[in-house]
Amino acid sequence: MPPPSAAEIKSKLKGYRYGDLASRDVNALLTNFPDLKAADKLQPYVHHYGASEQLLEITGTIPVNVKGMTYNIPIGIWLTLDHPQKSPTVFVKPTHDMCIQQTPFVDQNGKVYLPFLAEWKQNSSDLSSLVQIMCATFADKCPVYAKPPPGQLPHPHSHPQLSGYPPVGGGYYRPPPQTGFPPYPGYASGYPGAYGQPPYPTSSMPTYPPAGGYRPPGMPVPTPPAGNVGGSYNYGPYPPTASIGPPPFPAANLYGTVQSSGPRVSEEDERRHFEDQEKVKRDSLVSAVEDKIRRQLAQTLETSQDEMETLMKTQDTLKEGSRKLNSMLEEMEQKQREADAAIELLRTKNGELESILSVLKAQPDQLNVDDAVTGTNKLYNQILELYAEENAIDDTIYYLGESLRKGIIPLDVFLKHVRELSRQQFMARATIMKARSVAKLPIH
Repeated sequence: MPPPSAAEIKSKLKGYRYGDLASRDVNALLTNFPDLKAADKLQPYVHHYGASEQLLEITGTIPVNVKGMTYNIPIGIWLTLDHPQKSPTVFVKPTHDMCIQQTPFVDQNGKVYLPFLAEWKQNSSDLSSLVQIMCATFADKCPVYAKPPPGQLPHPHSHPQLSGYPPVGGGYYRPPPQTGFPPYPGYASGYPGAYGQPPYPTSSMPTYPPAGGYRPPGMPVPTPPAGNVGGSYNYGPYPPTASIGPPPFPAANLYGTVQSSGPRVSEEDERRHFEDQEKVKRDSLVSAVEDKIRRQLAQTLETSQDEMETLMKTQDTLKEGSRKLNSMLEEMEQKQREADAAIELLRTKNGELESILSVLKAQPDQLNVDDAVTGTNKLYNQILELYAEENAIDDTIYYLGESLRKGIIPLDVFLKHVRELSRQQFMARATIMKARSVAKLPIH
């Protein structure tokens, strides 16, 4: 079945802030890993602090190569609303036939912790790279193992880590490796892969030897000692599986013969057993502390990022306000300079008016109108007189026209005076133009 298109994935990402980037990232993941599928709609996700969000979940299996055997590990990926700006949340989701094996990268709840997630960057991190890193990490530390069949109890010394058996001569015998099974020891009815894959690795539990002691292939049958009734071998009885303490496996020497001593646990075995228990407790406490610190750091980092975004927005707003205030201050300073110049000009004109008024007040009351308006020199006085003469001629010609219209003067008298006045007006205008040119004033 072909993976969904980017448009189909984008339709599922309603409410995501970066829908285009998230849809491209999800589409690339589903193309590279066909066994992963996106949910048809957003699912409720409850955070550890109680808040709930509608997020997209991607579920399915990823291929993990464990010592030459490929296992399909079921996972679930929750995309945050800020994806791909923030890292997703990843869980290992075991089926009913599996158990979670706690590792440095997977806690007891199945949550995945990777440096790649802690150092997630929008431009350099994507889902496909995350799954590839998970495949490589799980190949080294498998996060799941098959549940034991009903009725079969785990060995008291079993540890969820996939570790080897104790060496020969150290109290337990290591059975020869079986062929045709995964590289990890497991049960005969281990969990089969969902798609015909080999069974998942199980917890490392050394198998008990058969009744009467374990005899490796090819070992000669020892002769029963004298006095042995029934011809059975004196290997010593085995305690029931519910007994406390390490089971008394018969010790085997380097020559393959079985010692005939009774069930006995040496002080060295007890010390090793105690150290193993202490190591398990210590590892459990360290893992719990690390998990708590990771959660607190993640919450602190998320809060700090939100506060940083708020501060950045506030900083941008303050910078924009500062630019507007600086522009307003510059404009006010320009207006202030213009106002100061206008005030200075007003003071100068006011001083000139006061000086003129003082001169006028000092003159006698009988003021000649012709002497009231004079120029600063003779040339300006001449221009002023010619301008007054020109306007007077205009007024005279106007009133002559009115007299002709009313029939007060005949036409020949009107034409005679108009011709004479026009000649005088032409000479006055020509003289004004020449005088203004000499005075270096505009002609018009």
